[in-house]
Amino acid sequence: MKKYNLGIIGLGNFGRFLISAYKKLPQVKIWAISDTNQETLKNVAKTENITNVYLDYADMLKDPNIDIALIRRCCDWAKWRWNVAITRWLAAVGSRSTRSCA
Repeated sequence: MKKYNLGIIGLGNFGRFLISAYKKLPQVKIWAISDTNQETLKNVAKTENITNVYLDYADMLKDPNIDIALIRRCCDWAKWRWNVAITRWLAAVGSRSTRSCA
């Protein structure tokens, strides 16, 4: 079974939830995390044993080892719909794939 490398952008409460949820999936490895808060980034990386950390998500997306990128940034419905679209786009671009992520 192929294991997919996942990058998570945004380490607020939901970002941390995503880490714990995806760690339970045998086909997923949390490869990298990104957040603009250096202290949060450092703490989550240490707690979750993640070595690839980025203050700038754009740098993370350049990592050729990332197959899927998730972004979590907001809490209301309109912004949530925007984030779903961005997440799908980042997954396609981040994995260098031309397949639909829908």
